[in-house]
Amino acid sequence: MRQALGVALGVGLLVGLVCYQLPESASAAVAGVGAACTAVAAQVGTWLTRAARRLGLLS
Repeated sequence: MRQALGVALGVGLLVGLVCYQLPESASAAVAGVGAACTAVAAQVGTWLTRAARRLGLLS
């Protein structure tokens, strides 16, 4: 958990610094792609949790 949090913080900081240096339109495109990836990851995580519960892997 601690490693995942550290990686997420590092990637978020790096992307934030890059977006700060980019023009507004490119920064908006990076933000849109990031938001789409986050939404997909949340949906996949929910789907995997439900599938694991159905198979009895989670209580």
